[in-house]
Amino acid sequence: MDFDHPSALCNKLAAGELDLALVSSFEFLRNPTYRIVDDISISSAGQVYSVIVAHSGEISEIDEIEIDPASETSGNLLRCLLAELRLKARVIRNIELQSVHPAPKAFGAESQTAESIATGATGNMPMFRTSQRARLLIGDQAILFRQRHAGEFHFWDLGEQ
Repeated sequence: MDFDHPSALCNKLAAGELDLALVSSFEFLRNPTYRIVDDISISSAGQVYSVIVAHSGEISEIDEIEIDPASETSGNLLRCLLAELRLKARVIRNIELQSVHPAPKAFGAESQTAESIATGATGNMPMFRTSQRARLLIGDQAILFRQRHAGEFHFWDLGEQ
């Protein structure tokens, strides 16, 4: 069994290192030789708690969101949700999405993530006011971050959106 990040599982499946994997719908669409196994998925019909955008100010104030490249599906879902917000509100700015490399490990980079978001000093992006910066977190890292920083940040749950 391999419990790697979704993007790593996609790469391993594409390289022939795995015979079967839970991969993103985007990976499935890239490779016409893949087959879908019925009745198995990771899906949501509401809040998931583990796929969030952590931010200090209002969503409408954010200029940039750092994306953990471990999940291509969450990044693409975020792009769709932001486009929908722009269409509905007509006041939300164009938010730039930046990939953070390397992808943080589930537990290892969590405390640095909180400090980085709080100070506005994440990734390689130029400094902005904290309210203009956010980060997409997934999985255990998102859950732990929400638990530890509930009073410090707002959390935009992508499943709920």
